[in-house]
Amino acid sequence: LQGLPVLFVHGGPGAGCEDKHRSYFDPNLYRIVLFDQRGAGRSRPHAALENNTTQALVADMERISTELGIDKWVLFGGSWGSTLSLVYAETYPERVHGLILRGIFLCRPQEIRWFYQEGANRIFPDYWQDFVHPIPEPERHDLLHAHYQRLIGNDEVARMRSAEAWSIWDGRTATLVMPRDNAVRVVAGARALSPNLGERMIAARLLDKAVVVRELMPQDLKLEVDQFTPGKAIALAAYLAGVVGRAHGRQMSAEVRAAWLKDLTRARTASLGAPDWLWSSVVSLLAIHEAAYLEHCRIFALRRAA
Repeated sequence: LQGLPVLFVHGGPGAGCEDKHRSYFDPNLYRIVLFDQRGAGRSRPHAALENNTTQALVADMERISTELGIDKWVLFGGSWGSTLSLVYAETYPERVHGLILRGIFLCRPQEIRWFYQEGANRIFPDYWQDFVHPIPEPERHDLLHAHYQRLIGNDEVARMRSAEAWSIWDGRTATLVMPRDNAVRVVAGARALSPNLGERMIAARLLDKAVVVRELMPQDLKLEVDQFTPGKAIALAAYLAGVVGRAHGRQMSAEVRAAWLKDLTRARTASLGAPDWLWSSVVSLLAIHEAAYLEHCRIFALRRAA
């Protein structure tokens, strides 16, 4: 057999290989090797955990290379397969031409906790509910071991429910398909990471551009009027004028924009350095938000008291 030897190292653990995994490589250039790790795919005994350790799998890979007469090969692994490939390369560096790794998962305690306890649940909150469903509430502080105890237990129904929840969670989260629309992507991320914020956002199109429309609550803009000195207030007014001016100015024709600029310069006062109407608008805006925030606090306190 000719070609550069390459070993496809599947993920899981336990995922197994499929015929389509050969399609990553050109058979005219590569000698493609696929194998099902212990307990996975067509390996026997199926789903066995006995003598199924990382070092045993590394030894299996080395035996395969020896049986096939391969002195050096390329390792192609993803997810758990990236972990196993790295361990093999560290154990037998002289046997490895190179590594092609994707979806790298090193199985460190912090990564396992992020994926199976606290972290990924904020990205896939809906899928997470299905994952934790077979586990009673008192055991959910350690989902990894809670599922493990059911997977190796004698209760077949509990074992199947746990296996189903585990495999579906792994399958759903293995691929992150992002929306192509930028606004939809932002809203989806916000709803996953901060539901209270994300639920107050919607994706839209404006002048054929992706935009995010967000509902502002009083607590989002809590400003204390007394905290501003005249200088700070003028600076704030100038900043808000810049934001509003740029937003509206881009939608105006050159003639309208020139007329608006003329009105702004004509309406200046000698003391404030900003148009009277803009200064009044800023002060009114602060007062409105302050009043709304206090009303929000009052209603919240009454509900808690009730």
